[in-house]
Amino acid sequence: MTSEYSGSDFSGHYPIREFARLTGVNPVTLRAWERRYGIIQPQRTDKGHRFYSEADIQRIQNILYWLDQGYPIRQVRLLLQNNQIISQQDDGWQTIREQHINFLSRGQLQQLDHLITDGLANYPMAVYYERCLQPVMAFLQSEPLLYQLYCQQLKRKLICLVHQQQKHNSGPVLLLVSNHDQNEIVMYAMAYALGAAAFRVEVYCQTITPAELSQLVTLLNCSQLWADLCASVSGKTEQWQQQLNELQQSLPVFSNLAGGDISATSDSNTNSNDKNGTSTARGIWQLPESFAEQLAFFIQHQNITSQPEVRL
Repeated sequence: MTSEYSGSDFSGHYPIREFARLTGVNPVTLRAWERRYGIIQPQRTDKGHRFYSEADIQRIQNILYWLDQGYPIRQVRLLLQNNQIISQQDDGWQTIREQHINFLSRGQLQQLDHLITDGLANYPMAVYYERCLQPVMAFLQSEPLLYQLYCQQLKRKLICLVHQQQKHNSGPVLLLVSNHDQNEIVMYAMAYALGAAAFRVEVYCQTITPAELSQLVTLLNCSQLWADLCASVSGKTEQWQQQLNELQQSLPVFSNLAGGDISATSDSNTNSNDKNGTSTARGIWQLPESFAEQLAFFIQHQNITSQPEVRL
């Protein structure tokens, strides 16, 4: 039902895109949770625009908690209604994964595309990637043709979603770069998850040398760099570490590489260790391993002091 509140009654509330930035949940997912499951109910202006409160932020955090525990969204609705743990948790995720594999193995790509679209509408990317996409890709490793076909479908979908998403994001550029194409899916999934938090993201997943990485950072005028690198590709480990060490003099660098020639500086800007990742030098942070932990680690190192915590 549309609220009769006037515009002045919404002071202290958040429009949907700002609320999405604060919570890390895409506007599409917020609308799906409202329409399909009724687990979030924003107030509406006379013209139908959604506005969310601080209480809604807490409710989203509760929803994300239960999703993190492995409950499918339909059971999360019951958990929120009953305020108690369901005695027998069905493995809804296993059913979803089997549907992906069945559609793929039968060549029913349109049905697979609809299933992926529905999943991305119902779940934050970090949850959907770790509970569904990543396990399916791991299962398909023994079937190279099906694996490549599945990755092609995911890549096409994610590139389209990221492109649409980035039309609404502005500000400094975060560059996600990988020098091995096998990492394309996870990089575009990360871009989509970070885009939900209003980051302006560019993705580059091609063979690249350490020197070319520096040129790319300059060309795109990047403010931050997320580098998931295979040290044996287009250079030696020491060359990549040296290049990252040079780049960190001018912008924050988040990378999977650690050790070697990169050593912590002794000045007041030296970073301390973090329980979710290891700070290797001033301006360089070693990313943890899992998808969700990497996103959370990145968010924790942003200079956001006056806004509620972003959950991805």
